[in-house]
Amino acid sequence: MKLSYRLLSIAGFLFLSFAFAPQSTSKDFGTIRPELSEELLKNLHTARVDIRGGLYRRAVERLDRVISLQPTFVTAYLERGRAYRKLGNIPRARADFERVKDLAPLSSPILVEVAFEDNELELEKRLPTWLGRPHIRCDKSIRIPTSDLPSFPEFPSKVNVTPDGWICDNGDMNLFNGLLCAVGDGDKDEGCRAVQRGQDADGSWWRAPSKVGIPDPSQNPDTVQTTFNSDQALGVYLYLEQTGDAEAFGRWLDWISNNPICNTTSGNCGWPGQARFCSNFGDCAMHPIDCALILLLGQLYGQQTRSIQICGGALMMGLATPLDMAQWISDAQKTFDVLSLGCTAAEDEFKDAYKKAGIPPPPVPKCSDAFKLIDTATDQLKSGYQKVLAVQSKVEQMLHLPGPGATIAYENAIALASINARVNEKSEARHLAAVALLVLKKINPADPRIRDAALSLLAREVVSSPGKQPDNALILYLTEGSRKPEMLSAIIDKCPATDFDSQNSSPREQWAWEREDKEDTLTQTMYWDCIFAAKLWKYDTQRISPPVPLDPVGLEAFRQLQDAQASFRTLVGDLTAQINSKIGDLIAQLNHLLALFNPLKILPDVLNRACQQFGILCPFGSSAGGGGPWPGFPWPPNPFGGSGGGGPLPFPLPPNQLGGGFRFGIYSMPAGPPIPASGTFGTPPRIGP
Repeated sequence: MKLSYRLLSIAGFLFLSFAFAPQSTSKDFGTIRPELSEELLKNLHTARVDIRGGLYRRAVERLDRVISLQPTFVTAYLERGRAYRKLGNIPRARADFERVKDLAPLSSPILVEVAFEDNELELEKRLPTWLGRPHIRCDKSIRIPTSDLPSFPEFPSKVNVTPDGWICDNGDMNLFNGLLCAVGDGDKDEGCRAVQRGQDADGSWWRAPSKVGIPDPSQNPDTVQTTFNSDQALGVYLYLEQTGDAEAFGRWLDWISNNPICNTTSGNCGWPGQARFCSNFGDCAMHPIDCALILLLGQLYGQQTRSIQICGGALMMGLATPLDMAQWISDAQKTFDVLSLGCTAAEDEFKDAYKKAGIPPPPVPKCSDAFKLIDTATDQLKSGYQKVLAVQSKVEQMLHLPGPGATIAYENAIALASINARVNEKSEARHLAAVALLVLKKINPADPRIRDAALSLLAREVVSSPGKQPDNALILYLTEGSRKPEMLSAIIDKCPATDFDSQNSSPREQWAWEREDKEDTLTQTMYWDCIFAAKLWKYDTQRISPPVPLDPVGLEAFRQLQDAQASFRTLVGDLTAQINSKIGDLIAQLNHLLALFNPLKILPDVLNRACQQFGILCPFGSSAGGGGPWPGFPWPPNPFGGSGGGGPLPFPLPPNQLGGGFRFGIYSMPAGPPIPASGTFGTPPRIGP
């Protein structure tokens, strides 16, 4: 019995060793007595438990015992190096990792783990260096733009170098400070403080603390910098999630409610009909993702009423708004109008040509038959539109209910964020889409749709640079989570080593995760991009926001609205396609018949040229100015086909034989070669007996 128990114990320790750690190599044991093998595994397993429990010194003591018994036990060196790293003893940790490299075969998977440990040690070394760099904050020692405040609290910022010295470049810092806030420690973090200090007393938010209350004096709509915009608002959402500052959120919503909406008098403000983020003019209207996230945060921070006033009703942007659907109908009707005009013009041309030639037109479908179909389609569109509005009205009412409302707002936001991730192609736009996903991940980190959307972004990262490995740390975080080797490798590869720019002369201008791989991206880092990624990898994001409950009533209501809008969009497309096909076929028939008729109009000129070439007096008048009955006249079958007779000639020629061809709208017959001024046209005609 004791033997069986011992065997089971050994088997258990072997299972734990191989299931929860790298596989040991053939050098792990060598020739050693079985009872010592059992002791090695027991100490190794217990040391791992100690490391997971934070008992690093005790783990080192156990692993010292293991290594003394078996100096070639590779796994023991790896685990002891990890314990030393946790204790801050970097030299001893590096020594143990180097010992693993010496002992393990080149094909051993344990080397992958050692590379990971090396990268983590390197990150621990670099992060304090980045944080200690000079000229990475706007403060009194750095010149500021003339339009900024003369004094302000120090805050993280881009800083550029000019012939006159260092100057703050803080126009986008509310976004970047919001990202720093998301990985910080709440209102104690300098990124969070910078966002907080960017809000004015009236509730408006500005791009940076140094810009509060001072709009760009430029009056040029193409160059003016707005006081705030949709990009910078993403930083506010992250700040609100990290600090729970509902009071600041409420004051901001009040200010937005009282600010003029985007309209034709606001200049190039972006989305007409939407609320605006800025106090001057320019492109600062809310984007669809803004309304979706404001509705969601309003549900989480007690601002349902004000967020719905700004973004509810017709402005709920996760799906199509009534304004969008009305535009679908308008676009369809414009298509109908263009097709109607085309049909009428082709029909008139067709009738006029035959009338001038004195030939009765052949029977063809009438445009009026197609117009009846347009009237029916328009009625169907209006009816479908009203059905969608009824469903949407029900959903909007449910936004006021805490449970269903939060679910609807979240589903609305994840639907729109996923669309953004799929359609945005430029690197800056992909970065903004990733930040919106980060906002949602801080609320529901386990939602698989966030990872799926991020994979779309990751695919575009690779497509934009064929052959490269994904190296965007933020997007890798969204797809894999924190503390994964690929994300760590991206940070080490794209962020500067400790000996970079030893003279402190390079501009601090670039946020690597929003740029393509270009030289200036890597050599002009603002350092805060690397600090953000390092903290995100080390600590993840603090999930302060309450989770969104998936209320079944709200979920079903939102699904019904999605289905109703999808059906309506399909209806618009189907009806437009049907009418386009119907009228298009009719125009094509008219074009074809008219093209067949064209040679009849030019035939007298052709015959006159032929007669002149052979010195024959021709009885044919010119076709200029229209047709009409031609003199009766026997005509042989060659070279043009048909047969003779009096009055109108009864044989239309193929449209390309003698040139011509009719062209109208989107339908056309190709024109043939021009009629030559002289030359033969096949066998000369015989005149007379």
